Amino acid sequence: MIAFFIPPPIRNPSHVEYRKAQIAASSLLIILIALVLYSFYFLLYKPDDTTKNYTNLAGVGFLIGTMLLMRFSKSIIPSMTLLVFMSFVAVSISIYHTGGIYSVDISWLLLMVVTSCFFVNLKVGIIYSFCASSYIVFLYLVENNHLASEIQFSSYPNFSNTPHYVFTWVFIIIFLLTLTISFLKTLNNANQKIDALQKIQLENLKQLVAKKNKEIDLLRSKLAQDFHDEMANKLAGIRMLSETIAYKSDRNMLEKSDMIQTLQTIEKRSKDLYNGTKDFVWSIGSDSDNIQALFDFINTELGVFFQIKNIDFNANFQTQYTTLPPIFPPVSRQLIYIVKEICTNVSSLIQVENSKLEFNIKDDNLIIKLSFSIADSSVLIDYASFVNQVENRLLRIEANSKTNLLDKVLNYEFEIPLKPKLVELF
Repeated sequence: MIAFFIPPPIRNPSHVEYRKAQIAASSLLIILIALVLYSFYFLLYKPDDTTKNYTNLAGVGFLIGTMLLMRFSKSIIPSMTLLVFMSFVAVSISIYHTGGIYSVDISWLLLMVVTSCFFVNLKVGIIYSFCASSYIVFLYLVENNHLASEIQFSSYPNFSNTPHYVFTWVFIIIFLLTLTISFLKTLNNANQKIDALQKIQLENLKQLVAKKNKEIDLLRSKLAQDFHDEMANKLAGIRMLSETIAYKSDRNMLEKSDMIQTLQTIEKRSKDLYNGTKDFVWSIGSDSDNIQALFDFINTELGVFFQIKNIDFNANFQTQYTTLPPIFPPVSRQLIYIVKEICTNVSSLIQVENSKLEFNIKDDNLIIKLSFSIADSSVLIDYASFVNQVENRLLRIEANSKTNLLDKVLNYEFEIPLKPKLVELF
């Protein structure tokens, strides 16, 4: 029966306002039953007290109207607000009629203040408290002959109505106690749910931290491995060449032409080492997960590279994203190596007239396209082999590649998912 008077939009027990609406509907039903009995008492034993009987019946009508209005509303707030302020009129008349400042019906004002705070909001409760307090001050002034000296509230016939006093105070005390217990119980249940939710969130946070720590450990291991692969081997090669020169020099076995060739090799490997170190340092920096920063870095590096080789170069970044998605740093590092390796190999073995770099983002994929306009397309070169040389790196970042030669334009296209599986990167 209680559920019938709860507004349909919040009738679901999981709704945040459901428990409050349930207590409000129960409270209104209890007050209605009590007020009906209260009204019958006055109708039977005080039939001549028409003012009191009318205010009692008005209160019953207000309650029934409120419950029906609440049944067809989206919230309990409008109907409860209407009830507390309409009831103020009826209660004020009843108080004035049954003893004024001495009337037991003043306790109903207290009940309505609590009701407005609990079931409407604090703002309405403050306004109602101000109205109730102002009315009580008014009754005090009247009793002290400041406004109407002929009125004596203590002379009203219902002033000494003992059953009225007992019924009113006992009901108000029990009702307020029940209402307070209901809200305290609701608050306790809410606190328990919050505690349980906090424990779950804390556990989830611990799992997330553990997962992130594992990812960081994997990333550190990967960085160490990449540093060894990129740097240690080149340093070892330079060391071996240097030791060879020293060995042959000590034994007068070093030819000038061999020395020049060896020093040139050392110079080339030193440059490769420098460039590799620069790429590696950038890839572990704060911008390594930024696609725009990745594009700018590659654009700058290739611009210098092709300028030295007197090859025209231009780059373009196309995207419809207002906020660019991030890219995993190890993917950035692999892409830098892949693009520079292909450009180096192509320009070394083929006469390139101009080149172009394009970045595009589509469906959570980064698409990189390298185009080379070549002077002679009849040269027998396995263009796909340039991709094969970086095949392992492409596999590690789950990239798909395409290669074609159209109208003297050699195209390499790579499609890289921006959300790769972390495990497959290591």
